[in-house]
Amino acid sequence: MKLLALTILAFKLIAPGPWRDARVLLQLGDRWRRLFSAETNPGHWKWKLPAAMVCFRAALGPGIVLISLNSRSGLLLAGCVVAALVSDVFDGVLAHRWHVDTARLRVGDTIADTIFYAGVLAVILLRYPTALRERWLLLAMLIAVEVGQHVFAFAKFGRNHPGKVLGTMDGRRHDRSARL
Repeated sequence: MKLLALTILAFKLIAPGPWRDARVLLQLGDRWRRLFSAETNPGHWKWKLPAAMVCFRAALGPGIVLISLNSRSGLLLAGCVVAALVSDVFDGVLAHRWHVDTARLRVGDTIADTIFYAGVLAVILLRYPTALRERWLLLAMLIAVEVGQHVFAFAKFGRNHPGKVLGTMDGRRHDRSARL
């Protein structure tokens, strides 16, 4: 039934008459190009997709903890980590390629990473507490470096700097001089 309706609509647009005249008057070529241009339309999906990936990763942080509490299988947890990694890589790459990367998105990316890795740390604490007891000094140094970076950025710039001390895996080219 739907196929029949779509076929009838296509014939109405192609056949001579008021439908075809309306299509010609609209000059759809130029309007379609402007509609799908991310630069002219901030509500466009190209603006929303990287932000949705960041939100997905932020939601995956508490989600991975809940999955860990309900499931003994590590395969689902590994799938969550892979999904977060793919989302982290592609949100930066796509935002940079589409020229929609903003300071707000970069800060959101940093916050989402922090939430996700806090969730991973909680899963490790819940599932493997002895492994963390053996490596507590290494974990304490890692946390100290990350906190020190935030304190240094706040002291130097008066705000949280979106750069990461430990590097990034999200595919974006970080030009430190452009952000300072």
